[in-house]
Amino acid sequence: MRKISRKLVIGTAATAIVAAGAGVAFAYWTSSGTGTGTANTGSSTAAITVHQTGALTDMYPGDSAQNLVVKVENTGTSTAFINTVKADSISVTPVGAGVCTTDDYTFAPASPQAVGVNLAGGATTPLSYTVGTLHFNNKADTAQDGCQGATVTVHYSSN
Repeated sequence: MRKISRKLVIGTAATAIVAAGAGVAFAYWTSSGTGTGTANTGSSTAAITVHQTGALTDMYPGDSAQNLVVKVENTGTSTAFINTVKADSISVTPVGAGVCTTDDYTFAPASPQAVGVNLAGGATTPLSYTVGTLHFNNKADTAQDGCQGATVTVHYSSN
């Protein structure tokens, strides 16, 4: 039988230890850091328009009140939340030198009508909203000829 020398065993063991630890030992530095990022918020491109649906019939002394019915349209490109819609006021444009004022009409705005919709760009509300009434105010013993052909403009708003 052959005798293994002590030098061979020690040399082989030392080589194995060096080989085993060669891939494990490393050094490092520790540190900390901070950073920032940014994001932009765009601006609204919604453009809200209130449209009266249908034309009212010509008004005259003694006529009946007519409903003011509207829809809301978003002519912009971004979505907008439409909370309410309402009729605010009226103005009158007489024909020629005629005298006709808002006192010649009875304007009865309703309470703001709840809409409560997110209206996408280019969309119109699917429902119509009655926001008040309008009719010619028949003044007793007063000629109202100045209102013949006058244009009554109803001013609407939404939020």
